[in-house]
Amino acid sequence: ELIDELDVPNERAGKTQVIKVDNADVTSLKKTLEDLFKPEEQNNTNRSLFFFDDFFGGNGGAGGDSFSNLIGKVRIQADTRTSSLLVVTPEVYFPAVQHIVETLDVPTKQVMLKVLIAEITRRNQRDLGFQWGVDPDTGEVGQISINNTEIFNFDNDRGDTYSPLTSPIDLITTGGFTDAAQFFTLNQTQFGTVINFLQSCQDVAVKQSPMIIAADNERAYIKVGQRTPFVSDISAVGGQVNSSVEYQDIGLSLEVTPKINSETTVTLSIKLTDGAIDPTIPLLSGVAATFTDREIETSPIVQNRNTVVLGGVIFDRENEIIDEVPFLHRLPVVGDKVFTNRAKNKETVELITFITPYILNDEEDATMATEMVRQKSNDQDLKRIDLKNGDWPVEYVEEGDSGSAWPGR
Repeated sequence: ELIDELDVPNERAGKTQVIKVDNADVTSLKKTLEDLFKPEEQNNTNRSLFFFDDFFGGNGGAGGDSFSNLIGKVRIQADTRTSSLLVVTPEVYFPAVQHIVETLDVPTKQVMLKVLIAEITRRNQRDLGFQWGVDPDTGEVGQISINNTEIFNFDNDRGDTYSPLTSPIDLITTGGFTDAAQFFTLNQTQFGTVINFLQSCQDVAVKQSPMIIAADNERAYIKVGQRTPFVSDISAVGGQVNSSVEYQDIGLSLEVTPKINSETTVTLSIKLTDGAIDPTIPLLSGVAATFTDREIETSPIVQNRNTVVLGGVIFDRENEIIDEVPFLHRLPVVGDKVFTNRAKNKETVELITFITPYILNDEEDATMATEMVRQKSNDQDLKRIDLKNGDWPVEYVEEGDSGSAWPGR
């Protein structure tokens, strides 16, 4: 009988078990757990004594509820192929480890970002670009105008607020920037009114209007532009001039990192950069390019499905207008001088950006986001799809699941 009592499995012996990870990144989760279970410095005498007492069944022994029981007693290895964690720990501690993993392994929420970036051209000194009236006492927006044309007035009871961009903000420019950036928010009705006006305004040019989906606390990046060559170095050896050419990305880029605060608000970390190349400056046998960057960073808090508007990034642009007499402008010598007229036009441009976050909490929200993309698409076949009734193309639906409004389900 004594032998039978002693001959029992050792609950404190290490045992390997596998935990499947469905949502989290298995490598990142492994690092988090290793940092969590890592022992403190061994020169901490009290801590070492606690481990000794705990391991051999002292006050904090096996079966106790103290989280510190796990410290120093768990080894973890990640298997990226199967998205699993291999956990080596005494069996008595495994349920606690499994509970921590299940708590962390939850689906990441997503945010769809609807973006519109436009330029407003000020064609004369009386044009004031994008304007909004603000109550100096309450900070509430009362009026919005573009180039002195009022779009609408709305009462302050709606809670539409104006927020000047203060710290944290980083404004970088190498020329032409003449004003401070500012932002405010609009609800869906007001945003629709602004967009309708922009579509009918000749002084407004829409540069980009993408829609992207970003995971919570993950960066979404949009870049539209070109790689422009420029002469970076010129040297003369033995009467021969050599030049080195490098390439630089020029264009519009937008970085947005959403942080979901609740079901109704989102903090948007925004970085907008608009780069351009100025007319080249002659330098020996080559050219030296002058690059202009306009950059703005801010982190506004926005209500779900409301729109944050960023404006105040103002710069000067010079265009060359060429009028030619057909055929005659090609005549040698006199064609370019007599039958061609060249004029330079200088105008002031303001860059405004509209960003609308849509928190995707469930399948219905995701279907709504897909519907918005479908309506925006120029593909007529895609527009005919009825998402609400599960009318998905055959290639998107698994066999026996034709009635599902969610692809592959």
